[in-house]
Amino acid sequence: MDQLFKFSQRLFLREVYRKQADVFAFFGGKIALFL
Repeated sequence: MDQLFKFSQRLFLREVYRKQADVFAFFGGKIALFL
């Protein structure tokens, strides 16, 4: 049970980081256009 919880937590964090990376890439591209 504890192992499953850690596994799901890791998957969740990976999804969060991926979304953050997408957002940063998006805003990075916008900022690059203005520079």
